[in-house]
Amino acid sequence: MSAGSMDCADMYHASGFLSYDPFTYIEAGERRILVVFESEVERAAAASQAHEVWGDNEFGWLQSVMGTESAGDATRRVTLAAVRRAGLDAVAVPGWYPLGLAEHLRDNGIRVRADDGIMTARRRTKTPRQIEHITDTLRVTERSMSLIREMLAESRRQSDGTLLLEGRPLTSERVQGEVRAFWARHACEGLCPIVAFGGQAADGFETGHGPLRADGPITCDLFPRSTVSRYCADMTRVFCVGEPSKELLGVHEVVRGALDVARGACRPGVVGADVFRTVCEYFQDAGYPTPHSAEYAGLERRQVVAAPYLGHGLGLDVHELSTGIEPYDHRPLLENDVITTEPELFRLGWGAVRLEDVVVITADGCRLLTGFDYEMRVG
Repeated sequence: MSAGSMDCADMYHASGFLSYDPFTYIEAGERRILVVFESEVERAAAASQAHEVWGDNEFGWLQSVMGTESAGDATRRVTLAAVRRAGLDAVAVPGWYPLGLAEHLRDNGIRVRADDGIMTARRRTKTPRQIEHITDTLRVTERSMSLIREMLAESRRQSDGTLLLEGRPLTSERVQGEVRAFWARHACEGLCPIVAFGGQAADGFETGHGPLRADGPITCDLFPRSTVSRYCADMTRVFCVGEPSKELLGVHEVVRGALDVARGACRPGVVGADVFRTVCEYFQDAGYPTPHSAEYAGLERRQVVAAPYLGHGLGLDVHELSTGIEPYDHRPLLENDVITTEPELFRLGWGAVRLEDVVVITADGCRLLTGFDYEMRVG
């Protein structure tokens, strides 16, 4: 594999070496080999899980780029030379492997086979230590969710329903900035958190913008990554400043019940799509159409319906493709899978109620890792 491990979880999981710069990871039997920039050799040897660390200058990279060869050509040549030094004439690579590198290896007699599952299978089930990393990141997530609730509680409602905090409008962007600053102070980072009022939350994964308002749903979806362990968390809650409508209260109660249904259905051997179907049956019994309902298409513009997803794998990536409880996931759950459960009801233009927790699959069911309450009312 060849990529930087700061942005590629497969590289970090395999190597244990964190780098913005691309490097090469090779497995040859029991040997684990890294090929890195010459200046990174000592750090890689100390920090990585590799048995051997080779510097790119062993293969003439610097001399080549200082001469007539481009950096890309030099990197391809170094990769080929390293594969040959490792004694390989055939390699398996993940589907994201750079096409140019794969073609160069093939053009020079190395058989290359793409295997999308080569790393996802390794990353799927989590060790106790990895579950602990995820739980630690969840604790930071919960504290940042508490920060949002405190900001909303301290705000003041204006005559037009908009919220003011310390004399300034309380906007999605302001809350997002405070959350990201909190993450930075607690060794976490991440993409822009979702803090979306009303209909914005029903518009896909709109992050939210503009003033926040009272009496309507404020959907808060937080998904930071630890800068230390690199493991992610994911949690969603809905708040309402003031008095929620009867409809909002009813939808929130039903979604809260769907979390229990989902957790009750999650256990080893159960197919992810069957968990999705079970939650859909619960929603349909409560009177809400789902993707399994014949009349579902187009109803999201006229009435509250269930979202066409339910939960995903979680680990070094926020969305891990190794497992999940989505309608298209026909793989049985395994013990020590870590997944989210995030049932949602929404109506375009009105808003959404999505509640999201993280669970780990146990020998006889699942265990909740999230520890934050579901109280919607604020103030």
